[in-house]
Amino acid sequence: MGVALALGAAMASPASAASAPSADPIVCIGDSFMSNTGSVGVGVMHFWDGRYGADGRQAYDGVLYPGEGTCSKWRWTTVQGIYVGSGYCVQAWHDGTRTPSDLPPGSHPIGKGKWDVKAYRGTC
Repeated sequence: MGVALALGAAMASPASAASAPSADPIVCIGDSFMSNTGSVGVGVMHFWDGRYGADGRQAYDGVLYPGEGTCSKWRWTTVQGIYVGSGYCVQAWHDGTRTPSDLPPGSHPIGKGKWDVKAYRGTC
């Protein structure tokens, strides 16, 4: 079951996402952060190590709900991956610049910097 499917939240359309303002007002010192500026939760991985969740067997470490950021929610100074649920895609901005393509369902490593993400129901 995908994260977005489990939440049952209102869906954002890709056309409505012209820009992504940061949803995380807390300032942390570190190398990578993620904010969810959409209306659907996304899974995130603190470290890209293959062991996710409390038991190390989940698809992600936690759900980043709309309006939340990894710094303010968990005080993480590093986030290294994003999980996109089945039937959803994610638009991403890296350091304020829109990535050239949307992320399809599955697990994706991310690089250092500030990431703003918006999930939407659809194909990409």
